[in-house]
Amino acid sequence: MEVAYLSYNCLEGIERTHYVFKRDEKGTFWLIRVIGNDLNTSPRKKASKDFVQSLNALIEQGDIFSYERVYEPAEAVCGGAIWELEVRCTNGQIVRSSGHAVMPPNSILESLELLLKSYL
Repeated sequence: MEVAYLSYNCLEGIERTHYVFKRDEKGTFWLIRVIGNDLNTSPRKKASKDFVQSLNALIEQGDIFSYERVYEPAEAVCGGAIWELEVRCTNGQIVRSSGHAVMPPNSILESLELLLKSYL
């Protein structure tokens, strides 16, 4: 399985992180840390083969295609992370999942955020 596009957005307290992994018109993969909502002027780095392999392995390991569409606490919760994940693979598989204060049982989100932060 090969990731063609990934968007990970998380708001925890006042800290917001939003990363986009995508291919440009020349076929080059980029990792972008979105500042504000401006993808074009945000910091970016050309994705190395090692990074792409690590990302693909993490996505496959996490079985993200089993994620539910939405994760919400059973009772109202004040606080906790609010997150959104969208992944599109070259084979046509797509997952869009989000949550508030609840993570999927087999969550890779913390590992994903560490990978993204360590690279960019």
